[in-house]
Amino acid sequence: MDPVTSEQPLSAVDPSKVTPDQVAKIRKDLDVVQSNMSVFSEMLSEMNPENDSPSDDELLEELFTTCTEMQRRITELLCNIASEELTGEMLIINDELNNLFLRYGRYRKNQEKNLQKQPAEPSLIDFGAADVSRVLGGLKLEKGNDNDGADFDSLAKSRSGKGAEAKPPIPEGISE
Repeated sequence: MDPVTSEQPLSAVDPSKVTPDQVAKIRKDLDVVQSNMSVFSEMLSEMNPENDSPSDDELLEELFTTCTEMQRRITELLCNIASEELTGEMLIINDELNNLFLRYGRYRKNQEKNLQKQPAEPSLIDFGAADVSRVLGGLKLEKGNDNDGADFDSLAKSRSGKGAEAKPPIPEGISE
């Protein structure tokens, strides 16, 4: 659904010469504004900033832009119209537009927060930090340790799942 625009924009009117046809035209244009506001409000109520579709997001942005332009035209008319009845209607619509813009701003702010909260993509490599911490937690890695590498052998055995038979053969000519 595309935002609705009238054939001709809300036009400036000579305040001293507001004809019934001009009043009818302005009211028709105000109906178009209210129609867009209704769709804009409904979308803001129904959409979820955590998982909205790109097409809905694009339509929401178009409605925001259209309503912003319509508000600009209404404020121009407010300065140029002498009809108290039309002025009152336009002030009410202007207030409602401002409320919609506040809702839209909160929606965008929540959307931005949700984008920042999304976790980074998981690593394709499992470094097994929790497992390494568990195994290394009991090792004494002090310099000058006199246990002749027993802790390292324990680590090697725990990683391979084998006992003493996991030691590599000693090359000939080298004693243990």
